[in-house]
Amino acid sequence: MAIQGVKNVIELFQATDEYLVMQDFVMTNCKFFIGTTSGPQIFPPIFGVPLLSANIVAVAKNNFSCQAPSIAIPKVWVEMTSNRELSIEESLELGLGFVEISNAQQGKYRTRNNTSDEILSATKEIYSLSNQKDMVMSTRQNSLLVLRKEIGAITYGPFAESFLQNN
Repeated sequence: MAIQGVKNVIELFQATDEYLVMQDFVMTNCKFFIGTTSGPQIFPPIFGVPLLSANIVAVAKNNFSCQAPSIAIPKVWVEMTSNRELSIEESLELGLGFVEISNAQQGKYRTRNNTSDEILSATKEIYSLSNQKDMVMSTRQNSLLVLRKEIGAITYGPFAESFLQNN
């Protein structure tokens, strides 16, 4: 269903019956697709549609392994006692990249959902990336890829640069 006041955006979540028959077509023919690990996000990349996957928890196993220019923005792990947000590197080194739930290690850590600003920035990024065939990986992206391999992660999709710059 078209979102009122937003040109060229179709929200599939609350689609009426008349739109349900169009979901597959829309997902495989759109400029880019925004989703989460729950839902139909696996389909668009199969058809070459760039994907922005938001609120990923277990980034070492649930993060997509789609070809660029697809990107992800993970939930942020927070240390409960200090309320300090962990970097992606810290969370991976602590083993939190394999945790499916939003709290871990006997209540020492919890996650924070992506903010609307993080999602907006990543949406602008995937929009610009959707016009490219190749994606240049930053130094941090490459070091995260190495770290993920070292800890035994089974996924390798890149994170949004806009997210990495602020977290």
